[in-house]
Amino acid sequence: MPARADVNIQTQLGVETTSGTSIAADKRMPSLDIDISPELTKQFFRGSGYKFNTIGVMNKAWAVGSFKGPLSYTELAYVLSSYSNYAAPGTIGTGGKTWTFNPAISGEDTIKSYTIEHGDASDASKATYGIFNSLDIDITRDSGTISGSVLARGFSVGNTLTVTPTTVANTPVSMNDMSIYLDSTSAGLGTTKLTDVFHLGVKLPAKYNPKWVIDASQTSWADIVSQYMTAKVTLECEFTSQMRTLYNTLKADNVGNYFLRATAVGENIGAGADQTFRLSAALQLTDAKENRKGNGDVYAYNFEFEIMADTTWTKAWEIYLINALAAL
Repeated sequence: MPARADVNIQTQLGVETTSGTSIAADKRMPSLDIDISPELTKQFFRGSGYKFNTIGVMNKAWAVGSFKGPLSYTELAYVLSSYSNYAAPGTIGTGGKTWTFNPAISGEDTIKSYTIEHGDASDASKATYGIFNSLDIDITRDSGTISGSVLARGFSVGNTLTVTPTTVANTPVSMNDMSIYLDSTSAGLGTTKLTDVFHLGVKLPAKYNPKWVIDASQTSWADIVSQYMTAKVTLECEFTSQMRTLYNTLKADNVGNYFLRATAVGENIGAGADQTFRLSAALQLTDAKENRKGNGDVYAYNFEFEIMADTTWTKAWEIYLINALAAL
């Protein structure tokens, strides 16, 4: 009988009604690679006179993982509904759905959690209260990708994959359609195009830590706890007159926030509706470094920014999607 091939291992998601309560994982991501594994904390003891530990006690069990895939008009909605905030989509044109993700700059977000099944026809592992807990976005002319971490409560094996899952639409973003803008006001977002950008990197760090309590009825962590986050943006650009002027402005004392926008408009869904990815963020410059070997040996600079809570805009960052996804 053939060995259990890694190529056959698949991951399915189920949107939980109650976080932590298992549900059939009836959604399959066609291009998003999700891994999940057990995480264990065991305490060991050794009496005097012994050269080796003599006993071990298991104290904690949970699950962690990672994900990676292309920047997508559709699959990204599943990641952001868990990482950022969830709101039911609106409608645009004929057949288009609008998804807006802008996490609160204070207070709690409403998020979705997932039951995660990971395996093949012979066996599947399962974890509940699964969330996408960080998000990196990397954009070059060659590719647009997303990646990050997964956190879940508990982990079990000996399960069966939910049969006949629905495959989510496979809609990667083409870098032919991407442009980058940087403006001095939120009202002007998307006005001033940066003409010589080689790389845009966005790092949105871990949003939650698990809460552990002393309670025998809790077999894993009890809940999640919101964290202070330092989110980053990097831009690699040719050091043109546009970027030199921008640098001189951004390094001034007490300069206000600047506002980044990355936009891609893809295929038509129906009348008045095109697939759309739009990332916006409020920024402050933190560093700039010469890059003598930039893209294609162009003389470039790497600009580093911190994402800020802008009290006038009332946001730190926002991702807006248009796709055909009516519900998770």
